[in-house]
Amino acid sequence: EMWVAIQHRLRRLCLEQDMTIHKLAECSGLPPSTVYSILNGKSKNPGVMSIQSVCNGLKVSMKYFFDDDLFENDDNDLGRVKIFSHFSLQARHEW
Repeated sequence: EMWVAIQHRLRRLCLEQDMTIHKLAECSGLPPSTVYSILNGKSKNPGVMSIQSVCNGLKVSMKYFFDDDLFENDDNDLGRVKIFSHFSLQARHEW
């Protein structure tokens, strides 16, 4: 499932950067409860803006975030297309 892949990717990037979950929330500008919800599975469909904020906090692009073997199976490819389609629509709406 996409949310499991997102969860694992976030954990791995935090470990690589020696960043605590609380520090990630602080750097992302998100409430700690939002980050914890993503990481503990309460949020099975995290919003694009939440993922973008987390990526900003980790100082990685969304492209880099999703460019991982965790997102390689067919189900996740469909989910990735939905995420980027949604993100594109949101970005156009904000302009």
